[in-house]
Amino acid sequence: MKQLTRAFLLSCAAMFLVSCTGQGSQTSATAPAESSLASARSQLVSDLGQCSSRFGYDPQKAADIPEDQLAPREIEWRQCGYDAVRKYSQFQPALTGRYEQLINEDISMTNAIQSGALTRTQRRIRLDQLIEQIKSAEEQQIQANTKSKDAEEEQVRRSIDSMRGFYNMSPPRI
Repeated sequence: MKQLTRAFLLSCAAMFLVSCTGQGSQTSATAPAESSLASARSQLVSDLGQCSSRFGYDPQKAADIPEDQLAPREIEWRQCGYDAVRKYSQFQPALTGRYEQLINEDISMTNAIQSGALTRTQRRIRLDQLIEQIKSAEEQQIQANTKSKDAEEEQVRRSIDSMRGFYNMSPPRI
């Protein structure tokens, strides 16, 4: 049960941290964007930790909660977590819809748990699926941005090489 209550925090944090690993081979042109994204991921983890401090609910330390119930202050914590994810999504505008889907489905599933129509395990399984989709989309976006930056760099190199031809040319004879 304890594992179920921490699914949202751990899944979000893991998704954002794991998706930024293995990117060391990127070109230097993408380094500032990646650095900004890595900072945003760190901020997300920090913001989620602050939610735990503010509401006295820590999914990692929560007592065993029945499958069809929420922990005390869990709703407030989750709302704070939604704000943190929305703030993070500003660094990934192309994926904002996916983050909103994650949040909206979590809200619906949390309401369903309260009404007894869904279990914490069912919510965790669905959140894991959504988070994996977001992670995959983030990785694809990073790869696409890298390819785009590489193409831009090549175009700049070609343009500069072409311009160098002006000073390598012999002066016209008059």
